[in-house]
Amino acid sequence: MGQWRSAYAKSNVLSGNFVTYKPDGTVLETLSTAEGTGGTNLGTTSSGDPQYKTSEDLNFTTRCAYGSNRWKVSAMRQWLNSDAASGWYHKQGKFDFMPQTSPVAGFLYGLDPELLEVIGECKKRVMKHAADGGGYEDLDEKWFLQSMTEVGFGANGSVYETPVANGTPKTTPYPFWAGKSQADKIKYLSGAARIWWLRSAHPDVGTSSYERYVNPSGALSTDRGGAVLLHNLTSEQCGTKVPQEEVWHNNTDRKDKES
Repeated sequence: MGQWRSAYAKSNVLSGNFVTYKPDGTVLETLSTAEGTGGTNLGTTSSGDPQYKTSEDLNFTTRCAYGSNRWKVSAMRQWLNSDAASGWYHKQGKFDFMPQTSPVAGFLYGLDPELLEVIGECKKRVMKHAADGGGYEDLDEKWFLQSMTEVGFGANGSVYETPVANGTPKTTPYPFWAGKSQADKIKYLSGAARIWWLRSAHPDVGTSSYERYVNPSGALSTDRGGAVLLHNLTSEQCGTKVPQEEVWHNNTDRKDKES
């Protein structure tokens, strides 16, 4: 049990065991399942369409199996902005679950304190999946994954996921990515082309766990990012507490002003 399916047969429900966990990730109990007329009806849920979910105490089925695609409450966002030596994860909702990578140090751990001191916040827009109410949300960010808009793939549905000023987002990519080809977006690790994740959720109402990423060919793609360990990411700092013309728009495109 526990594996998401687009359609279920009786055997999918009755075979195996149903396991529940404590908040720290350890097993609470393991229950076998059987067919019968007893028990309590817990309600109805769906893979990602909220109109079919009858209880707030039920999670979407794809999120049960693969995690959520909401950037605001993602473990990745917590990790990128943590300077903790370990244990950076904090539960952010009733269905949140500690990732396997929580014992590792936060992304900022060990970085130069003087560098961290000058990193400022800016407001970023990100699309919200229908499972979270749809539309978009504007978040205050310091360190983050880039969006599909910012790296040159356009709007995510109808949402431009970019820096927001006075309530209005930009509609263009970062200058570093402007005019770049698909091949220019290939990133390598140890000599091999790798995927790199974006903060953009996929809007398909059929699943609430799909996220956007750039695949090894440099093309835009999607997969269940909520279930992926923290690796193969390209992070970016938001800005600095210095004049705007000296902001590092991308950590591969520093604008040095020294003469």
